[in-house]
Amino acid sequence: MRLAVRVQSGEVLIELTGVAGRQQRVLNLLAELRDGLPAMGAHPACPPASLALRTGGNAMTIRVSSHGAEPIRAEAIYGWLRRALVADSAARDEAAALTA
Repeated sequence: MRLAVRVQSGEVLIELTGVAGRQQRVLNLLAELRDGLPAMGAHPACPPASLALRTGGNAMTIRVSSHGAEPIRAEAIYGWLRRALVADSAARDEAAALTA
């Protein structure tokens, strides 16, 4: 899976490719993002946000906008998504190794 997060026109744009089989997990993570993220390590909290989702084939594009005056921080979203998706991938690989 490829993850890219950047700021564009005051919004955070998240682009995911190679999501086959992981769409539901990504949607669950986006629900958490919509409700706001707590501070984690060096990353500050992210406020509740509005999300616009576009899917096509094996890719997802998500636009994230802040509900209030507090900006959405792209680096916090990237770090949070990366940790969550990498942890999921590692758990699947471990489970596959145990059943092999």
